[in-house]
Amino acid sequence: LCLTVLFLLLLSTYPLLAQEQEWQLESAVNYGDVGFDRTSHIEVAANGDVYMVVELDHPLNVIAVSKLDANGQSQWQQLWSNQNHEVVDFQLDDDGGVLMTGIFLGSLDLDPHPLSSQIAVSAGNLDTYVIRLSQSTGQFIWGDQIGGPGDDIIDAIHARDNELYIAGNFDGPISFDTTSSVTTVPVGLTRDVFVQKRKLSNGGYQWTEHFGGGTSVDRCFD
Repeated sequence: LCLTVLFLLLLSTYPLLAQEQEWQLESAVNYGDVGFDRTSHIEVAANGDVYMVVELDHPLNVIAVSKLDANGQSQWQQLWSNQNHEVVDFQLDDDGGVLMTGIFLGSLDLDPHPLSSQIAVSAGNLDTYVIRLSQSTGQFIWGDQIGGPGDDIIDAIHARDNELYIAGNFDGPISFDTTSSVTTVPVGLTRDVFVQKRKLSNGGYQWTEHFGGGTSVDRCFD
């Protein structure tokens, strides 16, 4: 009798399990082609909207930031070249923005719109950047780079109260403020850590502090 009751209970829940599986299949979205493609970052808003970074290999060779609604329907997509370019951090802020940071070598158009551009050129080896998009439309709001002749990397970002805090590491002389000709040149370093504050709304530079020294390699982590 106990086995019979257990079997009937499992049988009664089968339609619910089948419905759940069917919903998942209906909500799947496929990206990619013949190359090696992957999703490197994903964020989900409180209303169920999904934002993700998709790296598409040959033949497209692009990095895409895409938005899906809670039902899996595409809302917008922005594209950047993935040549010598990698996304490091990706998150949503509380003021309607999408924040993306990464590293690049050579040149990179920070503005994804096909009819406008904001070209960043690395000052030597790897440079780093911040881009902010609109959550609702995907429109490019602002972008900026940080870099010098060494390898410079943003490790973490945090947005709060219309302020943006950036933490990373740098190697050698570096320009922290691209709106100024002043270059910070710390003394006796191999790789040091910096923390920077900017206005979230327009990326306006406010201040930078750096830490470390000597010949050791210093890093910060989120």
